[in-house]
Amino acid sequence: VQETLDSAIDERAEIENRVEQILEERVSAALRSLDIPADLPIFDGFAPVWPPVAVELGEPPHVLAVSPRERIDLLESDLLDPDLATEELLRAEAEHDDQRFSALVEDTGGVGTYPSNIRHRSSYSDLLQTVAHEWAHQYLAFYPLGFNYFDDNELRTLNETVADVIGEEVGARGEDMFPLDEPALRPVQATVDFRETMRALRLEVDDLLAAGHIEAAERRMEEVRQELAEDGIFIRKINQAYFAFHGSYGGAPQSSSPIGPKVAELRGSVATLRDFLRLVQDVTSEGDLDAAIAEAT
Repeated sequence: VQETLDSAIDERAEIENRVEQILEERVSAALRSLDIPADLPIFDGFAPVWPPVAVELGEPPHVLAVSPRERIDLLESDLLDPDLATEELLRAEAEHDDQRFSALVEDTGGVGTYPSNIRHRSSYSDLLQTVAHEWAHQYLAFYPLGFNYFDDNELRTLNETVADVIGEEVGARGEDMFPLDEPALRPVQATVDFRETMRALRLEVDDLLAAGHIEAAERRMEEVRQELAEDGIFIRKINQAYFAFHGSYGGAPQSSSPIGPKVAELRGSVATLRDFLRLVQDVTSEGDLDAAIAEAT
């Protein structure tokens, strides 16, 4: 088994550069087909994508998320070396987990460095979406929404939610333009709706914490985690830090932020993804988002 694994790893290393190039070319073509971005001159009928799509496949960093126990609020989001042993990761998590704070170490699908650092253990569809998502962060870094990313959690949620919208649409366009037959994965035979369950749990936990019932909220999160595990959906830990980290993506079921529905409303109010991007790139607050929706409608 080890010989087979080593051989597969060697084969992956040999083709990695070519796979990265293919992903860059396909996401770039999808962006151009959507006329994004269209603010650079066209050279002999070719519109360059800026910034250029650049991908490095590998193991992106882990993230250490920290939230207060009495409310869901992302206080810290620190990247950790992907080569750290499991024991070291759990130790870092435990060091931040106490009577006042809730902590969680999670994997990331990608990080918007340049080139983007993308997890190679993903499906073709997920790879296209993640590459486009991280490109969106790089594009937005030249505009107010992007270069104010770290100002507060509201802007972080805005940025991540916009990047999700772009990633999903550009990734889907790339898959339509360059279809790939993948081996069918055996679906999880779940009897519960994960999105509904997680959304309901987030709202329930918000209410319990607002009433000061911290221990009750934590018991409820663990109860649901065990129920999901019995149904074949395994999550290592659900706590305040889990919701703080995953809730920063406004379209995720772990989020209770109004930003997710508002970003979806803005996207639904304009004809093209290019128009959406042009409206949202200068947004720096929920109030600005409301104004952009009013402008679009």
